[in-house]
Amino acid sequence: MYGSDHASTNGDARPSDQAYTNLVAKHYDLRHHSFASPGASNQHISRRAFVATDFAKQNNLKPIFWLAWTKYTHLGLTHTASNDIVAEWPHVNVQNELVGSSQDKAVQKWAREVYRSLDRFSRFMLSVNTIIQTNLMLEKAGIIAINTFNSETWKTACKKSTYYIKDLREPKESLLDDWLERKKTSISAEHIRNGVMAGVSGESFESFDPYISELWSYMKGFKWYEWGDDNLGFQLWARNNGFPCYKDFHSSIIDNPSFWHPGEEAHQAASEMIINSKIIENL
Repeated sequence: MYGSDHASTNGDARPSDQAYTNLVAKHYDLRHHSFASPGASNQHISRRAFVATDFAKQNNLKPIFWLAWTKYTHLGLTHTASNDIVAEWPHVNVQNELVGSSQDKAVQKWAREVYRSLDRFSRFMLSVNTIIQTNLMLEKAGIIAINTFNSETWKTACKKSTYYIKDLREPKESLLDDWLERKKTSISAEHIRNGVMAGVSGESFESFDPYISELWSYMKGFKWYEWGDDNLGFQLWARNNGFPCYKDFHSSIIDNPSFWHPGEEAHQAASEMIINSKIIENL
């Protein structure tokens, strides 16, 4: 959403004038304020939404928020050892430290240890909860929000696994157990073995077990703009449609298209598609 490497960013010193949200705002004669920044995590985006909420309140605005969520694999955490080291200390975009953003060896070592401890599944859950928390915060503030996926796509494929719902020999009552038992038909519970009710998980993170499935459905119940099927993101939509993209030369893996930034032509086409969808008019 920053429009990295666009000519109007003046060397990425400011958000692009050609970002599609700005083009959509111009079409509707709306003021446009960008709180985007390049190289973010979903936790970072949530903090930006908090700052934007305060800005709207101070300036007596009635805003429409466009929340463009990034890859769930990126992670934002706080770390006291980052003080005076990373740009937004104590908040650290962990992915940035893996590619040497701060050039601090201790912070980079910590980032590697974080990703060894928190796998893709853990980061998926953190991002889903972050999106839910942000939308609820905006609802409470009376702010209209439109969500979309901005990164390549949310690839959530995973290996099937057996998960255990509850031990039938355990007398302790649990409301969560009761809820899961009621859900057993929808999760295809297959058998009872050694007193344990079991079922096979789904093949994607969002369908891995009943709780996560419900959590995903709750998240998608907010207002969303979709680029295509399978939670396609703007970035992959741009590549699939042959729009020129800028390589991320700040990254150590510049030949990986999933890190490339859609160019001005992609943003122009995206703005036209959003306007034609009438998602703004139908709010």
